[in-house]
Amino acid sequence: MSDFQDWTPVQFRKSKDKGTAHGVKTVIDPESVKKAKLDQDDEYSIPKVKSETAKMILNKRLEKKLTQDQAAKLCQIQLSVYKSYEAGTAIMDTKIMRKIQKGLQL
Repeated sequence: MSDFQDWTPVQFRKSKDKGTAHGVKTVIDPESVKKAKLDQDDEYSIPKVKSETAKMILNKRLEKKLTQDQAAKLCQIQLSVYKSYEAGTAIMDTKIMRKIQKGLQL
């Protein structure tokens, strides 16, 4: 019954040389190393609301004696979005900033 099966054991091992793959040495191009370093150095940060802008929004709301909920409704945006803009933690979106400017008359 076991004559028709051809099972051979398979063993997985890590290679001893880190620079080899299946016994073939890999050659690293110095130009690609430079490009990789440049890619790592160029970090792109997502633009968030500046603290000056957040303070300006807060001061204007307090000047008009509005709550955050009232200001959000006046600007026609969600309360959580308004809070994040006022706290300075939101990702900058020009459409939302226009709504805030129009609603609070900045």
